[in-house]
Amino acid sequence: MKKTKLFAALALFLTLAIGLGSIASLSSCSREKADAEDVLRTVPADAAVVVVIDARSIIEKMGGKIKGSEIIPGKEMKAHIDRQSSSDEKKTVEEFLKGASGVEPGVIAVFNSQGYSYVTGLLADPDAFKKYVEAKDSMKFNTQDGVDVCYRYAVKGNRFWVSVDGGLNTRTIASYADLAEKQSILSTDAGKALSEIDDDIEGWANIDALLNVTGVAFQQRAVAKMALETLYDDPEDFRFKVDFEKGKMEMDLKVLNSKGKLAKCNFDTDRIDVKAIDALGCKTDCLVAGAFSKKFMQQISDAINKQGPSLFTAYANLLGSIQGTVAVAADMNAKTYSGLIQTNGKNVGDLTDALSQTGATCKKDGDTILFSQGVPQGEAVADMAKYLKDAMIGVVVDAKATGEPSLKDADKIVVALKPEDGSLELEMDITTGSNENFLITVLKAQ
Repeated sequence: MKKTKLFAALALFLTLAIGLGSIASLSSCSREKADAEDVLRTVPADAAVVVVIDARSIIEKMGGKIKGSEIIPGKEMKAHIDRQSSSDEKKTVEEFLKGASGVEPGVIAVFNSQGYSYVTGLLADPDAFKKYVEAKDSMKFNTQDGVDVCYRYAVKGNRFWVSVDGGLNTRTIASYADLAEKQSILSTDAGKALSEIDDDIEGWANIDALLNVTGVAFQQRAVAKMALETLYDDPEDFRFKVDFEKGKMEMDLKVLNSKGKLAKCNFDTDRIDVKAIDALGCKTDCLVAGAFSKKFMQQISDAINKQGPSLFTAYANLLGSIQGTVAVAADMNAKTYSGLIQTNGKNVGDLTDALSQTGATCKKDGDTILFSQGVPQGEAVADMAKYLKDAMIGVVVDAKATGEPSLKDADKIVVALKPEDGSLELEMDITTGSNENFLITVLKAQ
């Protein structure tokens, strides 16, 4: 399985932010407070995925400053631009930063409607925008259906659209430009929430549509949807946000029901016993843990038994004694590990036998099963476990131990499911252990 190049992906994101690749990616960035409402007026109500980006905040967190329509790059942003191998690219970016693109300060919206994806925003100077695009792409704008279009770029009035998929339909763009508010995403609860952007990036997506847009195979989509419908009651949409702070990037995702409220979790939720994990006293590169109450285990068993006899039935019986926190601290190669399983103290023989068959050494400490194989290395497990406070299920990884070059300046990667108002919220944090903003660290890493 290929490792996800998180820092490399972020570097691409930042490159787009300062004007490379696509003129419209993150170019609107000189308002004191991001105002998404004007941009969202031209996003249709039937949009399946909508993302708004507070580009001003992102530029400032990268050390840049905004002066009128000009972006004054900070030290690291400037160094990133200077490292570009192509002098033409560098020239394009420098012109962009000086305000030559004609883009109106504000936010940028990215949306998908009827299977097609667009970037859209406002223009302070439409003629300057068209001139900039023509010089960049060596193509000319022409007018069709009242829209000025140049391949994947379109302008009508003080609005621009860029087709992510390539060419665009001018009639579709013309209809977006003339949307009444009741026809726009602002007429929906999702649109109203997005118009009051509080984080660097906020988004909403219909679950079915998002799975389609991402190109996931049909069988995998069906499995993912079935899993969500098993875990949540009436899962309909995702609501997500990303924020860049000092020393970390924070992402979280909520599952909403068809009424726009948090989708209730169908299973009993609990929280990991961090102190129990601390008691392992070992070291680790990777910590995986979960908290499973008696009620949760019974619900899982009932759900499996309803499906009739199967291999999963045997597993349900095997795991029936689990009650509380389960944790495994391991090396990245998973050849050495140490772990614990809190139980109800009943019929644990099958569980210890199964662990022993994997080569693990097992022992009981009261109602807790302790197991290990070899001596894992890394950081103190207590330092890793603290990242899973308040989580029901979570993973903490020492980024440097992955050996992934794109993560060389990261510290920890944390993914956790946390109980919230009867639902479960997915959180992902990447920490750097630095006092500087996460984005500055990413720029330096490139």
